[in-house]
Amino acid sequence: MSSSENKPAARPKTINRYSAIIAAVFARNYTNDLAAFEFTRAECLEIAAELNISLPKNPGDLIYSFRYRLDLPVSILSTAPDHQE
Repeated sequence: MSSSENKPAARPKTINRYSAIIAAVFARNYTNDLAAFEFTRAECLEIAAELNISLPKNPGDLIYSFRYRLDLPVSILSTAPDHQE
């Protein structure tokens, strides 16, 4: 089996809604002079409501997904200095 056959199938609906939420959180909080910022689960829920996006029963999956399963949106990755993410 090739390495691509070992990966679980992507769920486009989840990726799109999670990417939209995390990109909005980033846009709301990021400035060029910051190396990091904190946000809350409540902020993710608020943004999801503003964007009319339904979340799964476990909203923590949004953060978990980007920590372990998904790449951040290009709009976020493009702001990182070389050799950082």
